[in-house]
Amino acid sequence: MIPLQIEEGESLSTLLGIKFNREDGPG
Repeated sequence: MIPLQIEEGESLSTLLGIKFNREDGPG
């Protein structure tokens, strides 16, 4: 994982969101 200057929750949410969005996609 890439340790960015973001909170744990936000970082996880962002990383998961981006990965999921890129793989699956919204809707």
